[in-house]
Amino acid sequence: MEKLPVNLDLSYAQVHLFYTIPLTFVLWLVARPLLDATTWTNIVFLCSLALVYTTPWDNFLVWTKTWGYPENSVIGTLGLVPVEEYFFFIIQTIMVTLWAFLCLRWSIPYCHLQQDSPIRANLIRWVPIPFVVFISVASWIRFKGN
Repeated sequence: MEKLPVNLDLSYAQVHLFYTIPLTFVLWLVARPLLDATTWTNIVFLCSLALVYTTPWDNFLVWTKTWGYPENSVIGTLGLVPVEEYFFFIIQTIMVTLWAFLCLRWSIPYCHLQQDSPIRANLIRWVPIPFVVFISVASWIRFKGN
């Protein structure tokens, strides 16, 4: 099997700093007025579940050399897995939970949308998707040659 070239321009922490954390922060800013204690409880529960479920699996993958990482691109490890990977479990879970929370709401009182306005409600729900797709495709095109 041929080894793929690896571009080490970004460390794992920088990937979080430039990609996952900003998007999660924007989602949090949008969702913040709508979040209640139940939603925060759900987020904490899902993050805990993600950590408990994926920690043994990722450690196993690194141990069997199925997955690895350049040692100079991570802050450190906890077990066999980079610390940043544990942050990824949490950040990704928060990001997806906030996105689902925003997309699946029946009404958004903060935006003063009425249920008799399905067009406006659907715009709020679905317009961000092409933006996220565009950013994903643009990032892929930009970094695919590296």
